[in-house]
Amino acid sequence: MVTTLIQELHTSRVSDKIQKPNFDTKAGRQFLAFYLSTKLKQIIAYDKKHEYNCIFATGRDFLANFLKKIVDEPHNAIAIGIFGDDECVFGQKITECVAELELPAIVTRDFSALLDENKIVIVKCEPEMKEECKALLDIKIYAKKKKERISEDEHACEIIVNSDCPKEYLKEILNYIKIITNDFAG
Repeated sequence: MVTTLIQELHTSRVSDKIQKPNFDTKAGRQFLAFYLSTKLKQIIAYDKKHEYNCIFATGRDFLANFLKKIVDEPHNAIAIGIFGDDECVFGQKITECVAELELPAIVTRDFSALLDENKIVIVKCEPEMKEECKALLDIKIYAKKKKERISEDEHACEIIVNSDCPKEYLKEILNYIKIITNDFAG
């Protein structure tokens, strides 16, 4: 039986709960950034050892840039773009997982969604709009089938994912992220 991410990384839910910081203050957002950094590193390390290996690679500055956005721009939506040869398949899996987990995100092909109240906007980018998309995005994800040499397009993305990753495993990762972002007492 495969140990789930939640069982592996989050076994003691009661003892892991920490007092919810005030996210309206910079110090509260910095605490959140530190907490998320720790948890996201755990997810990446777990995934590297997992049989399905959803995350092929992350950019060197991915976490620092993402967390800086949370601290410095708390009222702006986080814009995530999905690119790649297999963007349609991976994008569909993301769309289904977001709906099933009721995540506070919208998956779209339309950048006007960045004006919505949603805190996370996932844009499935068309290949011909690649350059326009990249300029508007906080996180760029490149979906591909095989872990091989990184192309120039992939190198411009912060995360390279395995588009063959089973939807249930991707859902497990997203559910864990949902749990850790809501795992505060009080």
